[in-house]
Amino acid sequence: QKMQEDAQRYLCIKPQRIKKISLGVDIQSNNSRSRDAMRASLNIPDECFVIANIGRVDPLKGQHIFVQALEAFLNKYPELSPPDKASKVIGLIVGDTMDQAYAQALKNNINQNKLPIQWLGFRDDIADILQAADIVCVTTKNETFGLIAVEAQLAKRLVIASDSGG
Repeated sequence: QKMQEDAQRYLCIKPQRIKKISLGVDIQSNNSRSRDAMRASLNIPDECFVIANIGRVDPLKGQHIFVQALEAFLNKYPELSPPDKASKVIGLIVGDTMDQAYAQALKNNINQNKLPIQWLGFRDDIADILQAADIVCVTTKNETFGLIAVEAQLAKRLVIASDSGG
């Protein structure tokens, strides 16, 4: 409750858009789509390896680290994302934008470098997104709570995260 009140007071989000989720994402939800259904809804081929970054889009959350790491990985293994062919690796950036300039710089980088990253924006179907992912990257340099890491593990997804903060 306290976190919800603080978020409504301090974040640049309309208070009615802030919802309290007591224990995080309901991984066992009966409404969750299957992996195949979720990937189909995102136009992701089944054979692709999906790496997701989930969190509000803000420099403190480190999406730029995610983009740089994926770019470096694909430069090292260009056969995974050949020019003029479908990439075998796809990144997902999921989250509400807090910093428009930061988000635009990220999108420009993704477009200029033709990175196979889908920008999904705010979603309220995170359990479904977790179903679509193979790995979840938490790129925050100092995460306060780290709920997405726990939620990803509950969804039986590999998590890559820094060893700092919560």
